[in-house]
Amino acid sequence: MPVDRPDEPTADLPSPGDEETAIEGPAGLPGSRVGRYRFVEILGEGGFGVVWRAEQTEPMRREVAVKVIKPGMDSRRVVARFEAERQAPAVMDHPCIARVLDGGTTGPEFERPGLPYFVMELVRGEPITAYCRSRSLPVRARLDLFARVCDAVQHAHFKGVVHRDIKPGNVLVAAPDGGPIPKVIDFGIAKALSIDAFGGPLLTEQGQMIGTPQYMSPEHAARVARRRGAARHAARGPRAARRPGLDRDEVPREGQVASLRDRGRAGGGRAQAPA
Repeated sequence: MPVDRPDEPTADLPSPGDEETAIEGPAGLPGSRVGRYRFVEILGEGGFGVVWRAEQTEPMRREVAVKVIKPGMDSRRVVARFEAERQAPAVMDHPCIARVLDGGTTGPEFERPGLPYFVMELVRGEPITAYCRSRSLPVRARLDLFARVCDAVQHAHFKGVVHRDIKPGNVLVAAPDGGPIPKVIDFGIAKALSIDAFGGPLLTEQGQMIGTPQYMSPEHAARVARRRGAARHAARGPRAARRPGLDRDEVPREGQVASLRDRGRAGGGRAQAPA
């Protein structure tokens, strides 16, 4: 289940306001139940939802991850995004994409009845960059992992889904039987290329910042900046100014991006990342 690191803020839909304000009270407690699932511990918490490690108690016993909307955040727009998040992986069938197993709404046995939730396989892994670095993987092994992630992303595109937030924290590598398996997670801000993909249109507002600025594609960052008419957003996107490498978490900062962009324009070519 996705958990954004503090240094990788994700701009999500929608921005909290008067319509979406969390009310006092938890989205579950250890021991809480939703259907066949008993909450054990919190794995992560975002702006609109909480992810729990949970135990499925019937018809078989296994550990899963359950994401539930926070109390007070169940506005029409947030629920639409939440529905898209659980529907996106459901239309896919790829070993490197985390699977959706179940979903529903909390019942009277839960502290806050009527909250949407969904259940996914529990991915016990670490971000792809950390996995490669901690094991000092050779280049060929890193490229093999990267190629499998690319294959998963291509599969999503074939199914009409664009992830829009691919970053190390959303690509976890697990090794259940000794062999590494990358898993793409967190389709919370995915975009459907057709209405059929999610069963309805998504409510992405024009010019809205969607994604993690440090990992946003150059064309997406430029499009957002043009629509908003704000030059400051162009400096927050990476503009393809980084050297590829699965052992690097660093991304260019605002000053570096602007400098590299200007250098690329002066040279009549693409900006290159510093060595």
